[in-house]
Amino acid sequence: MNFGASTHSIWLTLFYIISNFFWPRILGGVPRKYLWFQQNAKPHQQDLLVSLIEEGKLKGVVDKVYDFEDAVQAYEYVESKRARGKVIVKVEKEE
Repeated sequence: MNFGASTHSIWLTLFYIISNFFWPRILGGVPRKYLWFQQNAKPHQQDLLVSLIEEGKLKGVVDKVYDFEDAVQAYEYVESKRARGKVIVKVEKEE
């Protein structure tokens, strides 16, 4: 039997878990918990989620939205650990 591909993916997964846990700390950022969540949704469940999103019944939690010029304030807000949802920094496209 060939377990090479399976073993490789396990080590790669472990690498990602460890790096996602320590990388923010190494860069001086906000420590965060690393949660593993995997859901293999069936096609009819995926269709239901898509329809709920399209109808506006399912939304992501957005705490604050900052302009690009205020990115430092956004980072300081996240660093204060008061954010209770996603903190978004808007970046406008050049035309």
